[in-house]
Amino acid sequence: GMGGVGKTTLAQHICSDQQVKSHFGLVIWICVSDDFNVKRLIKEVIQSCPRKEATYDSGKDAPADNLNSLQLALSKHVNNQRVLIVLDDV
Repeated sequence: GMGGVGKTTLAQHICSDQQVKSHFGLVIWICVSDDFNVKRLIKEVIQSCPRKEATYDSGKDAPADNLNSLQLALSKHVNNQRVLIVLDDV
């Protein structure tokens, strides 16, 4: 939709609603720029997820830079959770 009509404000209001917060285990807000890059977006979602127990080492266990590895890593982070991901174009 057109800029300035309140899409971001509406999304913020929805994400702050108590029913939404209790329904989703995780709410992630990602700002998408004109340079739409799927790998970058997946990495940002992974980084927004709470770290797994002490087994996660960001240097050693970081996913490779190929799409399949990133998708597998994302799947592990959100496994069995309800996740609301907001892609905001700022």
